Amino acid sequence: MQVIVVAIILCLIASSVAFARPGVIIRAAKPVPGEYIILFDPFFPSAASRAAVAASQGTVITEFPDIHGLYVRMTESIALALTHNPGVRSVEENGYTTLATTQTGVNTPLTSGEGGVVNASQWGLESY
Repeated sequence: MQVIVVAIILCLIASSVAFARPGVIIRAAKPVPGEYIILFDPFFPSAASRAAVAASQGTVITEFPDIHGLYVRMTESIALALTHNPGVRSVEENGYTTLATTQTGVNTPLTSGEGGVVNASQWGLESY
């Protein structure tokens, strides 16, 4: 029993160290200026995370309770300062993304679950 408890504690420490990056903002390829996604430690209370953002003059746009995160609007200098908060796991720029307008490789055979071959163009996703 003690071995399991020690293993769990070591895993928690390792995971928190993997996310803790004071002074580092994870950059997006096409950032949205002044918008960030902040992930907090799961044991950091939700009210405290909102208070940390408010105290740093940021604005909470959306809360993501399942991942202990906030989508916020603030300056880069304030976001950088939040990376030093012990309750913050990561700060990441919000970014733009695009969808492909064409599909390539639709005639590429794929193996089905029964060992047969299914063509990607035969998935029934065509519009009628």
